[in-house]
Amino acid sequence: MKILVADFLFVDAHKDMNLNFISAVSRFAETDVLSLNGYYDNQREAFYKNKVRLLDVNAERKSGALGARSFSLELMKKTAEAVQKKNYDAVLCLGFETTLFGLGLSKFKGLPVFIFHHKNIDELTSSTKRFAFGCYKNRVYHVVFEEFFRNRLVNEIGVRTEKVFVVPHPVKAIEGVPTEKRYDCVGLCNSNDEDFIKEAVNKECDFREYGLHILLRSKVHEKKDGPVEVIRGFMEKEIYDELMAAGKTVFVPLPETYIYRLSGSIYDALSRRKLVYTTSKYYAQEYERRYPGTCKHVGSVDELIERLQEKRDSGASASFQQFIDGHSIETVSNDIKQMVSTVLKETNT
Repeated sequence: MKILVADFLFVDAHKDMNLNFISAVSRFAETDVLSLNGYYDNQREAFYKNKVRLLDVNAERKSGALGARSFSLELMKKTAEAVQKKNYDAVLCLGFETTLFGLGLSKFKGLPVFIFHHKNIDELTSSTKRFAFGCYKNRVYHVVFEEFFRNRLVNEIGVRTEKVFVVPHPVKAIEGVPTEKRYDCVGLCNSNDEDFIKEAVNKECDFREYGLHILLRSKVHEKKDGPVEVIRGFMEKEIYDELMAAGKTVFVPLPETYIYRLSGSIYDALSRRKLVYTTSKYYAQEYERRYPGTCKHVGSVDELIERLQEKRDSGASASFQQFIDGHSIETVSNDIKQMVSTVLKETNT
């Protein structure tokens, strides 16, 4: 089986996840990977050892919404050129632009294309993007990370059931990092709800009263001391990992518009066996059902304070292990192999 792994976005924050997917695919298929402007340069040696072939392409990123769409179309064109040079069985697209994707799809001439959803489903609240998506929704295969994402596409957007596959987001267990637990809770997601952060700062005296110390990440606020600390802006991965390890638990206050998309901080926390508190009812309900004791809903700052004082569920260790096993590279590899094999069997009959 020959598979081309492409990307029509090349988001820096997705690189680690992409590498895990590439590792999963290379376990069962001859794998070529498109790399934009040296995106995967530091992985050349590892790719070579795993017999993954890197295909370098160059394109200039453009600013603004229209520029981003033009950039995505250019990447689709370069991907199609690569397809014409080799007889691939399928293309896995690890990121795509919702609005104009359909314009470039014809270049793949009937080859099975699998598109991995990130924020795309949430974007379908826009009538323009929903219309554009409707033009190609049943001409490709959709890969989503959670069952409730799939339900949204099938039951509300009208994608045919056989066109949607659930593949878990790959994680690697992070065990035994010897770090002092300086915080009762850390919230390091780059998409944290700014209103929630502001409210937490305003109620700092309540955290102090109960002896609680938390750290939150913001795009606009900053506060360097006290029981509620706030760090602002970009964060190097090494710092992120260090602060994640320094928290007893993890808090993910997602905006109301953040529903059918991946929250990397939740996966990062669970891979470290840390209890997650989140404002997302969808994640909390789904994960409490599948992995009891690992993810709990909070609806306000007061409720977060109450939750942080609760005794931890000592029986959750089995749930954390179940999550890690269900999202391992091996599991993801088997799921992708089955997905592609199923589609190839259907298209060849």
